Amino acid sequence: MSHPKLYETRGAHYHDESQTTSFCLYAPNARNVWLILTAYGIQQYRLQMIKNHEDLWEIVTDKAPPGRTYLYLIDGYHGRQMLRTDPVSFSVVSNLITRRVQSVVHDETVYSWNDQNWMRQRARTNPLKLPLSIYEIQPKSWKSSVYWPLNFRQVAGELATYCNQMGFTHVEMYGILEHTDRWEYGYQIANYFAPSRFSGLCDDLKYLIDHLHQNGIGVI
Repeated sequence: MSHPKLYETRGAHYHDESQTTSFCLYAPNARNVWLILTAYGIQQYRLQMIKNHEDLWEIVTDKAPPGRTYLYLIDGYHGRQMLRTDPVSFSVVSNLITRRVQSVVHDETVYSWNDQNWMRQRARTNPLKLPLSIYEIQPKSWKSSVYWPLNFRQVAGELATYCNQMGFTHVEMYGILEHTDRWEYGYQIANYFAPSRFSGLCDDLKYLIDHLHQNGIGVI
């Protein structure tokens, strides 16, 4: 059965009141799954996960605060062990030493949005009765000659100014989700819930969207 908001029940979720993080992974054919908590790309803790009646592997731990990197060690059906990133993580990073891509525990409540006026205005208006002019952009290449590597925050101000000067009402961004190769356009998506590690973390993308909204620019 599909879940309309999979990100709410899978992956890593930090709970501030208990200062613990819950992990949930769907792996119906796995014989065993361990949560591997890493530091500088090296295993620091290996924690056994428990499988429930829905084929979900779960664990709650106080050893994984926001910012902690982690992987799943999966004992597959055919007996082969595999290290895997979390397919529902909100942020990923690449370790400079090991070059291994790792998932990151993220606290979704930290970022403070400032686009309340935009959201109220959007709720009051009918988009079918308003002008629509869309600017399609791949953020990491838009200012690649100026910013390299680029962070989402770096282009926020210039992009908002450019869109207002040129009369664009919306920005359609592509290549912003996690993909495997820095030089790709970003269509080979490896994680549908995490921004590309080549352009920043989850809060960096939130900042870009927030800044565009504050300047009257919608995001598609």
